[in-house]
Amino acid sequence: MFAVPDGIWNHGEGFAAPGQADADHGGWFGPDDGTAVTSADVHTLHEWVPHNWYGPVHPSHNAAMRRFNGYLRPAGLALPTVHPYYGAVGPYVDQGAFELFRPNANFTENQKVLISIGISATQGWPEPGIMWGQNYLGSYSPDGLIRSRPGSQSAQFLANTVMQGPNGPTRYAYEQFVAIWPRTSSAYYPIVGYAVSTVAGRQTELVQQRCLQVVQAVKEMMKETSSRNPVGTARTSQWIEDNVFVVFAGGSNGGHQSQWAGVSAPHLVHGAFVTTINPSIQRLIGEQDLGYAMASLTGSDVEGADFDPIDMRNWGQYCWNRGYEMHDLSLPRRFVRGETYRPFLFWVGDEDITSTGTDWIRLLHGSQYSRWGATAATQWTTGDKTAWWSAAENTCHLNGISPDPFQGGQPDVQVYDWADNIFVQ
Repeated sequence: MFAVPDGIWNHGEGFAAPGQADADHGGWFGPDDGTAVTSADVHTLHEWVPHNWYGPVHPSHNAAMRRFNGYLRPAGLALPTVHPYYGAVGPYVDQGAFELFRPNANFTENQKVLISIGISATQGWPEPGIMWGQNYLGSYSPDGLIRSRPGSQSAQFLANTVMQGPNGPTRYAYEQFVAIWPRTSSAYYPIVGYAVSTVAGRQTELVQQRCLQVVQAVKEMMKETSSRNPVGTARTSQWIEDNVFVVFAGGSNGGHQSQWAGVSAPHLVHGAFVTTINPSIQRLIGEQDLGYAMASLTGSDVEGADFDPIDMRNWGQYCWNRGYEMHDLSLPRRFVRGETYRPFLFWVGDEDITSTGTDWIRLLHGSQYSRWGATAATQWTTGDKTAWWSAAENTCHLNGISPDPFQGGQPDVQVYDWADNIFVQ
């Protein structure tokens, strides 16, 4: 956070506009909306190779798809060859890695493109018992993806490239959306992906920058006449503007990030799927404080919450970089002001201290608490909705059965069984 300009493209920095240096831009120095990423900044490791997804809840829901693995780095800037833990290993990816997934079937001209970026919940260091909060999360893999530490030898590091299974990379993409996407007659063509976060924890600014840069990377590849173009034919910037839509999706801290991206950058993020987090910043912080207070008064060491001073620093930095106070990004406050310009879906547990809907649902509904529903439009045309919600009963964090708000509240299902509807809605 206290980086000093040094003329070097350091860990977490971004991509500047043409004619400006990428070094000392973005990252800790200020916001970067990703739009300055060029095709030459997007580097390929695996280009739309076959990939199999197997559903952990419904094993029969397996599907073949295509996978793209790459990394972001200023054009012409060589990869490092000496690893801080493993020594001289040859070129390896030290930041900016990402993965994308798309259907096996090719894009058709009657479809729109839907880019869904998955954002993780609070991220720990990928080695138990260690928390190196300022190090890149993909440091144990030569391709920059998140994997456990393979051992202490350079050969073990170089071999740490398993793609699937319990030792494969920790992914934050919702591959299931590609797996269960309608094979025919869908108006949208899904491209699902994620960026490996720059650091662990909840560093809001750095996470959003990398996610927006990956969005731009996909758009840049769409302009190419190359085999890495996910829609086949080279497209113009105007075609992309008219036909490509972006959704951010995540749970817990990932939901918080997704919501703020949709509120603060509606020109780039066209909607958000937000799970197990409170859209009301006032209620979120208040309930976290309440958890600590209850634990302190009862002598318990189980606070029921995990909101730390460093979160206030990270969230505050994100807001200050954009000229906001933190409550300015509270969605209910925006809703009351008529300033919610994009659709949001909130899925929560009604007993989760980080997302209870007893207050904000009543506000969005207009008169009462309801387990599921949708707001009336404010800045949209008649018939469109600003926000949907669904609350699982007797449920805490990241669990539960909930009503499908797109099917009249029926039936009660696991959230990820109906979440693909957020895109087409």
